[in-house]
Amino acid sequence: MKTSKKFKETFSALLLIFTALAGLTSCSSDSEISGNAYVRIVNSSESAPPQDFYLDSSKVNSSAVVYGQNTGYITTTSGNRKARFKTAGTATVNSSSNININVGNHYTVYYTGGNSSSANFTTEDDVVAPAAGKAKVRFVHLSSAAASNVDLAIQGGLKIVSNLAYKTASAYQEVDAASSFQLFASGSSTAALTLSNLSLQAGKIYTIYFSGSTTATITYHVMVDN
Repeated sequence: MKTSKKFKETFSALLLIFTALAGLTSCSSDSEISGNAYVRIVNSSESAPPQDFYLDSSKVNSSAVVYGQNTGYITTTSGNRKARFKTAGTATVNSSSNININVGNHYTVYYTGGNSSSANFTTEDDVVAPAAGKAKVRFVHLSSAAASNVDLAIQGGLKIVSNLAYKTASAYQEVDAASSFQLFASGSSTAALTLSNLSLQAGKIYTIYFSGSTTATITYHVMVDN
């Protein structure tokens, strides 16, 4: 009987310890997967009307986003979120998809036109500062009129991005401040577009995206990521 009683007391103590540890683990896990993240919205569709952007059931932009414009980063809650673009001021859903937003990360969601789940494109943005004296830049190909794959080069210099496909983003590149660039169809030596007078500043991070639905309207847009 004494042995049985002692065993029960030991078992009860261990059970209490395991329960407490499980509670601590659960709290730790919850704190790691929920918190703030940051989302920026872009309307990159030349023919699109102004857009509103919803995460789950809440509109997150304060003003309608017209073609070629973007919001700043908007603080939101991390998690697997339903992302929808709607024609501004209406209930018309142009794009609906799920995006996974991680704690502390920065994202840009582009409306690329049309009315399907593929009418958007999302990037995760790098806001880590470049090396001293350098700027950091990446390119996003969203022009349906440009070549299906493009190259980017420092103006008059070497290519720094090759075979960038439609609806993809390049890696970030560290470049000299005040650099200019040229856009080529992949493999071509004839520039299709020159990106000049960008006023890139040392210490800054930039996203440059291409848009345009005809060869006459292909253009570029510069956003500051930090």
